Amino acid sequence: MEQISNKALLILLIAAIVVSVGGTLVSLYKISTMKYPPEITGMASTGRVNASIEGVAAINVTTNVDFGSGTTDGQKRHISTEDSDNYGSFRNCSGATAPINPPQCRGMELENTGNTYINVTLVSDKNRTEFFSGDPVEANFTFFTANGNRTGGEVTSCKNNTAAQNDVDNVSPTTWTEVPKTTTLICDNLSAGYAADTITIEFNLTIPSDEPAGEKKATITFAATSI
Repeated sequence: MEQISNKALLILLIAAIVVSVGGTLVSLYKISTMKYPPEITGMASTGRVNASIEGVAAINVTTNVDFGSGTTDGQKRHISTEDSDNYGSFRNCSGATAPINPPQCRGMELENTGNTYINVTLVSDKNRTEFFSGDPVEANFTFFTANGNRTGGEVTSCKNNTAAQNDVDNVSPTTWTEVPKTTTLICDNLSAGYAADTITIEFNLTIPSDEPAGEKKATITFAATSI
Protein backbone atom coordinates (compact mmCIF):
# COMPACT_ATOMS: atom_id res chain seq x y z
CA MET A 1 0.00 0.00 0.00
CA GLU A 2 1.22 3.41 -0.94
CA GLN A 3 1.88 5.68 2.07
CA ILE A 4 0.32 9.19 2.38
CA SER A 5 2.90 11.87 2.06
CA ASN A 6 3.62 14.31 4.82
CA LYS A 7 2.27 17.13 2.68
CA ALA A 8 -1.12 15.41 2.29
CA LEU A 9 -1.33 14.78 6.03
CA LEU A 10 -0.66 18.42 6.71
CA ILE A 11 -3.42 19.47 4.36
CA LEU A 12 -5.93 17.10 6.02
CA LEU A 13 -4.93 18.34 9.48
CA ILE A 14 -5.42 21.95 8.47
CA ALA A 15 -8.82 21.13 6.95
CA ALA A 16 -9.90 19.35 10.13
CA ILE A 17 -8.82 22.29 12.25
CA VAL A 18 -10.75 24.72 10.00
CA VAL A 19 -13.92 22.61 10.17
CA SER A 20 -13.63 22.27 13.94
CA VAL A 21 -13.01 25.97 14.52
CA GLY A 22 -15.80 26.91 12.11
CA GLY A 23 -18.26 24.63 13.87
CA THR A 24 -17.25 26.03 17.24
CA LEU A 25 -17.75 29.60 16.05
CA VAL A 26 -21.21 28.80 14.64
CA SER A 27 -22.23 27.12 17.89
CA LEU A 28 -21.00 30.09 19.96
CA TYR A 29 -22.94 32.51 17.74
CA LYS A 30 -26.18 30.56 18.12
CA ILE A 31 -25.75 30.40 21.88
CA SER A 32 -25.13 34.16 22.08
CA THR A 33 -28.36 34.92 20.20
CA MET A 34 -30.57 32.70 22.38
CA LYS A 35 -32.76 34.33 25.08
CA TYR A 36 -32.43 32.91 28.54
CA PRO A 37 -34.69 31.92 30.05
CA PRO A 38 -36.57 31.07 26.87
CA GLU A 39 -39.38 33.57 26.16
CA ILE A 40 -42.93 32.20 26.63
CA THR A 41 -45.37 33.53 24.08
CA GLY A 42 -49.20 33.42 24.08
CA MET A 43 -52.46 35.32 23.25
CA ALA A 44 -54.36 37.63 25.68
CA SER A 45 -58.20 37.92 25.76
CA THR A 46 -60.77 39.96 27.70
CA GLY A 47 -64.34 39.31 28.88
CA ARG A 48 -67.21 41.61 29.87
CA VAL A 49 -70.19 41.55 32.24
CA ASN A 50 -73.09 43.63 30.93
CA ALA A 51 -76.64 44.35 32.11
CA SER A 52 -79.12 46.78 30.57
CA ILE A 53 -81.84 48.17 32.85
CA GLU A 54 -84.99 49.26 31.06
CA GLY A 55 -86.97 52.25 32.26
CA VAL A 56 -90.45 51.52 33.61
CA ALA A 57 -93.11 54.20 34.05
CA ALA A 58 -95.66 53.01 36.61
CA ILE A 59 -97.93 54.61 39.20
CA ASN A 60 -100.20 53.28 41.89
CA VAL A 61 -103.05 54.85 43.86
CA THR A 62 -102.25 53.78 47.40
CA THR A 63 -105.27 55.45 49.08
CA ASN A 64 -108.76 56.30 47.93
CA VAL A 65 -111.11 58.95 49.30
CA ASP A 66 -114.35 57.95 51.01
CA PHE A 67 -116.17 60.68 52.90
CA GLY A 68 -118.64 58.21 54.31
CA SER A 69 -122.34 59.02 54.63
CA GLY A 70 -124.27 61.89 56.16
CA THR A 71 -127.16 64.28 55.74
CA THR A 72 -127.40 67.88 54.57
CA ASP A 73 -130.30 68.87 56.87
CA GLY A 74 -131.57 71.13 54.10
CA GLN A 75 -128.36 73.19 53.92
CA LYS A 76 -125.41 73.04 51.57
CA ARG A 77 -122.47 71.30 53.25
CA HIS A 78 -118.72 71.55 52.70
CA ILE A 79 -116.52 68.51 53.18
CA SER A 80 -112.83 68.29 52.37
CA THR A 81 -109.93 65.86 52.68
CA GLU A 82 -107.82 68.74 53.94
CA ASP A 83 -110.33 70.14 56.44
CA SER A 84 -109.97 69.01 60.05
CA ASP A 85 -113.56 70.01 60.89
CA ASN A 86 -115.82 68.44 58.27
CA TYR A 87 -119.55 68.65 58.81
CA GLY A 88 -121.48 66.18 60.92
CA SER A 89 -121.07 62.52 60.08
CA PHE A 90 -118.96 63.13 56.96
CA ARG A 91 -115.81 62.14 58.79
CA ASN A 92 -115.13 58.59 57.70
CA CYS A 93 -112.50 59.54 55.13
CA SER A 94 -109.42 57.58 54.02
CA GLY A 95 -109.44 55.02 56.77
CA ALA A 96 -110.93 56.92 59.69
CA THR A 97 -111.93 54.47 62.39
CA ALA A 98 -114.48 56.72 64.10
CA PRO A 99 -116.06 60.19 63.75
CA ILE A 100 -113.37 62.15 65.56
CA ASN A 101 -112.24 65.75 65.50
CA PRO A 102 -109.99 66.23 63.66
CA PRO A 103 -110.94 63.26 61.49
CA GLN A 104 -108.37 60.86 60.05
CA CYS A 105 -109.13 62.28 56.67
CA ARG A 106 -106.51 62.84 53.99
CA GLY A 107 -106.31 62.97 50.21
CA MET A 108 -105.57 60.40 47.55
CA GLU A 109 -101.94 59.27 47.52
CA LEU A 110 -100.30 58.53 44.20
CA GLU A 111 -96.92 56.74 44.19
CA ASN A 112 -94.34 56.37 41.44
CA THR A 113 -93.70 52.60 41.50
CA GLY A 114 -91.44 52.58 38.43
CA ASN A 115 -87.73 53.38 38.12
CA THR A 116 -87.80 56.54 36.02
CA TYR A 117 -88.88 60.15 36.47
CA ILE A 118 -92.40 60.70 35.15
CA ASN A 119 -95.00 63.29 34.30
CA VAL A 120 -98.42 62.59 35.82
CA THR A 121 -101.82 63.59 34.44
CA LEU A 122 -105.32 63.41 35.91
CA VAL A 123 -108.78 63.20 34.35
CA SER A 124 -112.20 62.58 35.91
CA ASP A 125 -115.24 60.88 34.42
CA LYS A 126 -117.48 63.50 36.09
CA ASN A 127 -117.34 67.23 36.65
CA ARG A 128 -119.18 69.30 39.26
CA THR A 129 -122.61 69.22 37.61
CA GLU A 130 -122.37 65.50 36.85
CA PHE A 131 -121.14 64.52 40.31
CA PHE A 132 -124.11 66.28 41.95
CA SER A 133 -127.63 66.56 40.57
CA GLY A 134 -128.84 69.24 42.99
CA ASP A 135 -128.54 73.01 42.66
CA PRO A 136 -125.53 73.58 40.32
CA VAL A 137 -124.89 77.00 41.86
CA GLU A 138 -124.31 75.42 45.27
CA ALA A 139 -122.46 72.33 43.99
CA ASN A 140 -118.70 72.19 44.20
CA PHE A 141 -116.20 69.46 43.21
CA THR A 142 -112.61 70.73 43.35
CA PHE A 143 -109.08 69.46 43.94
CA PHE A 144 -105.48 70.54 44.37
CA THR A 145 -102.15 68.69 44.33
CA ALA A 146 -99.83 68.52 47.34
CA ASN A 147 -96.14 67.67 46.98
CA GLY A 148 -95.44 64.58 49.10
CA ASN A 149 -97.42 62.02 51.04
CA ARG A 150 -100.32 62.43 53.48
CA THR A 151 -98.17 62.27 56.61
CA GLY A 152 -95.70 64.90 55.41
CA GLY A 153 -92.81 62.45 55.54
CA GLU A 154 -92.18 63.14 51.86
CA VAL A 155 -92.20 66.74 50.66
CA THR A 156 -89.81 66.82 47.69
CA SER A 157 -91.27 64.22 45.35
CA CYS A 158 -92.18 66.48 42.44
CA LYS A 159 -89.47 69.09 41.83
CA ASN A 160 -88.14 71.06 38.87
CA ASN A 161 -85.26 69.09 37.35
CA THR A 162 -83.17 72.09 36.27
CA ALA A 163 -80.20 73.09 38.38
CA ALA A 164 -81.38 76.69 38.70
CA GLN A 165 -84.82 75.66 39.99
CA ASN A 166 -84.05 72.42 41.77
CA ASP A 167 -86.11 73.37 44.83
CA VAL A 168 -89.21 74.60 43.00
CA ASP A 169 -92.37 72.52 43.42
CA ASN A 170 -93.70 71.20 40.12
CA VAL A 171 -97.20 70.20 41.23
CA SER A 172 -100.38 71.85 40.01
CA PRO A 173 -102.86 73.14 40.70
CA THR A 174 -101.87 74.34 44.16
CA THR A 175 -105.23 76.03 44.89
CA TRP A 176 -108.74 74.60 44.75
CA THR A 177 -109.62 73.98 41.08
CA GLU A 178 -112.62 72.32 39.51
CA VAL A 179 -112.00 68.63 38.85
CA PRO A 180 -111.45 68.35 35.07
CA LYS A 181 -112.91 66.00 32.49
CA THR A 182 -109.96 66.72 30.22
CA THR A 183 -106.45 65.36 30.77
CA THR A 184 -104.57 67.75 33.06
CA LEU A 185 -100.90 67.72 34.11
CA ILE A 186 -100.61 67.61 37.91
CA CYS A 187 -96.91 66.76 38.37
CA ASP A 188 -93.98 67.52 36.12
CA ASN A 189 -90.99 65.36 37.12
CA LEU A 190 -92.14 62.94 39.84
CA SER A 191 -89.13 61.22 41.38
CA ALA A 192 -88.64 57.46 41.40
CA GLY A 193 -86.68 57.46 44.65
CA TYR A 194 -88.28 55.34 47.35
CA ALA A 195 -87.96 58.14 49.94
CA ALA A 196 -89.65 60.78 47.78
CA ASP A 197 -91.97 59.33 45.16
CA THR A 198 -95.49 60.27 46.27
CA ILE A 199 -97.90 63.14 45.69
CA THR A 200 -101.30 63.70 47.31
CA ILE A 201 -104.46 64.90 45.61
CA GLU A 202 -106.84 66.68 48.00
CA PHE A 203 -110.58 66.92 47.24
CA ASN A 204 -113.24 69.39 48.33
CA LEU A 205 -117.00 68.91 47.95
CA THR A 206 -119.91 71.27 48.45
CA ILE A 207 -123.11 69.26 48.63
CA PRO A 208 -126.16 71.21 47.43
CA SER A 209 -128.91 71.68 50.00
CA ASP A 210 -131.40 69.88 47.72
CA GLU A 211 -129.11 67.01 46.70
CA PRO A 212 -131.14 63.77 46.34
CA ALA A 213 -130.21 60.76 48.44
CA GLY A 214 -127.85 58.23 46.88
CA GLU A 215 -124.19 57.35 46.43
CA LYS A 216 -122.07 59.95 44.66
CA LYS A 217 -118.85 58.77 43.11
CA ALA A 218 -116.35 59.72 40.43
CA THR A 219 -113.53 57.75 38.84
CA ILE A 220 -110.22 59.60 38.67
CA THR A 221 -107.75 58.25 36.10
CA PHE A 222 -104.01 58.94 36.35
CA ALA A 223 -101.45 58.39 33.63
CA ALA A 224 -97.63 58.35 33.80
CA THR A 225 -95.21 59.29 31.02
CA SER A 226 -91.45 58.75 31.27
CA ILE A 227 -89.32 61.86 31.04
